[in-house]
Amino acid sequence: MPESGERIENILLAETAEFVRSAAAQLAGFQHVFWQRFDPHIVATWDRFPAGFFEHYYGTDADRECSIAKAVRARWACFTFAEARAYFGRECDASRLAERVWDTFGVRDGVVVSSGRQSIDTVTVFGFETPDATARLPEWSTALLSCAASKLDSLLLEADDLIPIPRQPMQLSPAMRAVLQVAIDHPTASLDAQAAMLEISRRMLEKRHGQIAKRFGVSSFAGAVAIAVRESVEVGRT
Repeated sequence: MPESGERIENILLAETAEFVRSAAAQLAGFQHVFWQRFDPHIVATWDRFPAGFFEHYYGTDADRECSIAKAVRARWACFTFAEARAYFGRECDASRLAERVWDTFGVRDGVVVSSGRQSIDTVTVFGFETPDATARLPEWSTALLSCAASKLDSLLLEADDLIPIPRQPMQLSPAMRAVLQVAIDHPTASLDAQAAMLEISRRMLEKRHGQIAKRFGVSSFAGAVAIAVRESVEVGRT
């Protein structure tokens, strides 16, 4: 096994963000990573997190009371999920909701590195599927992950293929909200019965199911309903 200095050198010589992700993951053991650049109206994102995480995280405003997001806004340079949660607490329902979002998508621990260049702020989150995984990381891991974040800054800061994620509540049309509400209020009703309640055809109901699932970032309407019920999403919001 190469020494930690050689590991870091390999990261710094990487020519692609995917190589950085793969090499750092092999050494540090994380399963998911994302990098973000904060712009005035969007968060430009290089996303290697579970599908649907960001739409749900920002869509339900989980970031507003999330301990991890608070530490990023406070410009903590490098910290674990546990450190942020211990400092900012988890007393209110909103902060517990934020923790459930991470857990729902299988990211149960992590290391966050805030960096950037000049006036541009960036953050890299290395996510682990195992609870308390960061407590078992070797001593050299912090330097390794900090170097990986710095390298991602240099590779991605001006990249053209970043995903622009608007920080705004999840937008559901009145028709979508009505469909979701009927499914929540009448879970045992057949599709034909639900369509009759909404005064639309079954075909239109199924079409809207697909639209809602896409909006929630999941593969099925049942998954969208499960998230709405589990996380108390307000389907009536605008």
